[in-house]
Amino acid sequence: MRRRSSSSGMDDSKYAAELKLHEWYAGADNTTRDDRKAAWRPSKIQTSRMIKRDLGDLDGKLGLELGCGSEGLFEFFQGEGSTLIECDLIVEALRVLRENGAENLVVGDANRLPFREEALDFIFCIGLIHHLDPVEPTLEEMVRVLKQGGSIYIFEPNRHFVPSILIDSLPSHLTLWLRQTLLPRILKRYVPVTDYERPLSARKVRDVLEGLRMKQIKQTFDRSGPPYLPKAVAVFHSRVSKALTSVFPLTSKYLSGQWAILGRK
Repeated sequence: MRRRSSSSGMDDSKYAAELKLHEWYAGADNTTRDDRKAAWRPSKIQTSRMIKRDLGDLDGKLGLELGCGSEGLFEFFQGEGSTLIECDLIVEALRVLRENGAENLVVGDANRLPFREEALDFIFCIGLIHHLDPVEPTLEEMVRVLKQGGSIYIFEPNRHFVPSILIDSLPSHLTLWLRQTLLPRILKRYVPVTDYERPLSARKVRDVLEGLRMKQIKQTFDRSGPPYLPKAVAVFHSRVSKALTSVFPLTSKYLSGQWAILGRK
């Protein structure tokens, strides 16, 4: 595992909160490792398929999963002839990945990536950007280390998802109580959330990428709900969303738990 000093400016309280998230993903709280993998697997499969579809032939490609946490997508790129680097600021998360068979691990800061300019063929991150404020330094770094013709993929919780709108419209102390106390009791499992992260507007990220002269930017919505939902609830949500959006396409923006932006340099 390659080590790199951090310069992100993340204070101790934020680092502790992020560490708790990764301890949850590593199975330290109320969910088992198998439950966690089963919950994330549909989203991971869909994400890897989108990346593979857009890139086509991956043979000889060098990619980066930024903010990989302990559930990186390295296994989906094995056998494709490509090399995927898993990068995160939290050492404990990368240790879990290494135990699961990942080989190319880098401890790195998203605001100062330890790669030379135009080194990578593709970069993707899942649920990373909404942890950062401001988001511009990380997006600038992603573009810097991307080759000409390379692609960036960003997958984030949808700010316009109806439950997010309702929860975030409340006073901040009530929002935090709902996310950290009530929801875990209802779902009977720990809900991974901090007191500073908020779902992002896709428009904000898109505007930054356009300002960095990224091309062929396209946006899609994922109608699945958050991966920590119980399976029965997730299936119900997916079916209802699919039915409604087939009749009223514009509702996709409000019924999708996640959006994706793909862009090419």
